[in-house]
Amino acid sequence: MSVLCIERLGHLITNECTKRKWKPLIMNRNCPPLSYLFFADDLLLFYEASINQAEVVNKLSEDLLQPSSVFDTTFDLGSYLGIPLLHGRLTKKHTKGIMLRINSRLSNWKVKPLNMAGRATIAKSVMAAIPLYSMQTLALPKGNCDEIERLCRKFLWGTSEEGRKIGWHILTSKDKFLVDILRAKWALGDGSKIRFWMDPWLGDKLSLYQVAIGHVPEAGMDLKVNAFVDNNGDWWWEKFSNRLPNTWIIKTASFIPPKHNYREDRMFFSLDFKDWIFRNLSGKDNFSNKADWNCIFGIALWRIWQWRNSTVIGNQRTAVSQVVNDIYQRAEYTSRAISNRHILTDVGGERRDIQICSLCPPELWTKVNNGGAFNSVTGVAKAGGIIRDDLGRWIASFSATLGDGSVLHAEYFSFFLGLQLAWKKGLQKIILEFVDKISSNKDATEFSNIVSTIREFINRSWSDKVCHIYREANFAADHLASISHDYLIGCCYHDNPPPSLLPWISYALYGTSYVKNISSSFVLGFASFPCTKKKKLASATAES
Repeated sequence: MSVLCIERLGHLITNECTKRKWKPLIMNRNCPPLSYLFFADDLLLFYEASINQAEVVNKLSEDLLQPSSVFDTTFDLGSYLGIPLLHGRLTKKHTKGIMLRINSRLSNWKVKPLNMAGRATIAKSVMAAIPLYSMQTLALPKGNCDEIERLCRKFLWGTSEEGRKIGWHILTSKDKFLVDILRAKWALGDGSKIRFWMDPWLGDKLSLYQVAIGHVPEAGMDLKVNAFVDNNGDWWWEKFSNRLPNTWIIKTASFIPPKHNYREDRMFFSLDFKDWIFRNLSGKDNFSNKADWNCIFGIALWRIWQWRNSTVIGNQRTAVSQVVNDIYQRAEYTSRAISNRHILTDVGGERRDIQICSLCPPELWTKVNNGGAFNSVTGVAKAGGIIRDDLGRWIASFSATLGDGSVLHAEYFSFFLGLQLAWKKGLQKIILEFVDKISSNKDATEFSNIVSTIREFINRSWSDKVCHIYREANFAADHLASISHDYLIGCCYHDNPPPSLLPWISYALYGTSYVKNISSSFVLGFASFPCTKKKKLASATAES
């Protein structure tokens, strides 16, 4: 209110000076007259030191105190410091100035000489930044937001409206179904087709060349990923680690290095049409982060065909975003119905307590337990595993820090490391136990090279069984995962069992059990067998 009154007082003084009733201070012939100075909490008035001028000032003060002279009825208070002063609901007319500024900028730019990167930079840093000042105090109407996005799309992608929408969503959206498909273009296999520096094979839209902090020789830009793997099958860190930020080194460490016997690198739509349809409907390919990809893919084919027919035959126009949302919702409802079909038989069922313990494998078999962990603060995934014989004795164990990842990524990687360690030890009969269910038919693109490696190990010339267990029977492997250091990336193989692991080994030897309350309909079948002979337990205890 004080700001409005002072503003009104300034207008009155200026009006009196125009009428030559107020005689301001004139400091020089070439200087403008000085009649007032306003501050945040004070003001100075300058006029001739005479009784006549004092009467003018007194009359002006009286006029200022009259409500009719200060406030008039108006429906537009204008703006202050570029922000509209509102006394009602915000509408498009209040933000007309913002849209005019954006359009005026567009009219001064020539699009054709700019490449895609230049247009994207202008759209993000200039056009999308113009409304930010006003948005500090105003919530722009949805119509204005849509119009700004439409102008950015038009500037970036050209004249095709549908193409502009899809391309703009690829740049700006991270969690939309169609964007998941189009972004998930690369699936690392044997590393013979994907370029290490120029292709975004790490699952991000940026390539390593774009984030490099050191010089990348022009001759090496087209080198494939398999060129950065040493003779031992590990990443050849000396060739690239000094050119990448630490965060991207961690991302690289979370990928298993490619090998020549893996399947070829894959890209979306790289197969024959029939093979592409079959592999996606059977769940063998997954170019989205959604677990139920085969369900999403099938519904998407049907919905897109229906959309095409309604547009071409029925002349019914439907927005791309509406079709995509409909596909996602139908797939979600279908998947939920499928996953809940077992629960329907358990409504009102009884619950009971069961005893859970880590059991020994059959005679001459060994058991591999794997576990994963994820630190939500540092974003680092870790893995651990232990191998024991049919008496429950320790054979080998490992703890690994995997770098950037997730819980599921840690579970996949621990599964791979457990298989790798068992193969190096020359074991021929193994039982693999893990807590989180890993479906071989739903290998997400980000884990495809790990899943390929796991399949290759399982298909080797040995006897193996895979089973799912409760968390309470996997405490030893979970403990090994938790003791890995967050900032020392790599795998540590233990020559002897770590001291902190000994209690967990003893619990398994003595058959220590844990109580778990479950529904009667959900009892897991274990592929482990108890040590029924007392002499086995006594012998194992003495040796440990």
